[in-house]
Amino acid sequence: MKMLGAHLDALAKDAAAFNLHLNSQHKNTDNFSGDNT
Repeated sequence: MKMLGAHLDALAKDAAAFNLHLNSQHKNTDNFSGDNT
């Protein structure tokens, strides 16, 4: 069970990093389109 817990923890961290990446990409897109208008 410990190994499963560690695996889920790693997945959660990967998901959090992925969400941060999506959020930063979204902000960059907003800034880019905002500068162009």
